[in-house]
Amino acid sequence: MAAHMWLVLSVRNVASQVCIFDIDMTLTRGAFANASKCNCELPKYDHGWPGVYAKQAVEECLHQGFQVGISTAEPRVVALSKQRKEFLRQLSPRWFNETFFASELMQYGNRNKTTGLVDILRYTKSRAECAIFFDDKLENAKYAEAVGINYQQASDDKNDGRIPVFDADCGLNSTQFVSGMRKVYRSCNLTNYVPWSERK
Repeated sequence: MAAHMWLVLSVRNVASQVCIFDIDMTLTRGAFANASKCNCELPKYDHGWPGVYAKQAVEECLHQGFQVGISTAEPRVVALSKQRKEFLRQLSPRWFNETFFASELMQYGNRNKTTGLVDILRYTKSRAECAIFFDDKLENAKYAEAVGINYQQASDDKNDGRIPVFDADCGLNSTQFVSGMRKVYRSCNLTNYVPWSERK
């Protein structure tokens, strides 16, 4: 089953549920985020600053049988840069491969994210109620709501007043992730959400 799951991109559109992630301050954290503020030991990678629960969130979606998509306002030159690709590969090297980056699962370059979210739904053949969009900006909830996709804010919007929020934020955390997954499980009429780590 696991091997089959990782082949989703080559056997296109097998899954009917999808987790969609923003990148900045959702899968990443601010350069000035600290362990005390984020209430955890911050992960360290070679490329970029991962959010405190970024790797676990991507892996959990895949373990639960969801596809994973990206919706970022970053322009193509940034979203598909070598550094950005390496960052995403460190979250899941088998999922974030060149096939992924060339597919409609990778949406970029539009601040109005509705179009990209619709493209991801069409590509995965997912119903809107079976999709969840994680994004740090509450103002982006309207793009998900416009097409009926579940939305979960992935940010605490707090700092010490000396540096911008986007430089201090911790990124997606476990509480926010679980809240989002419970939303999509309810709306998609799936069984009760049980984190993979708690499954027997």
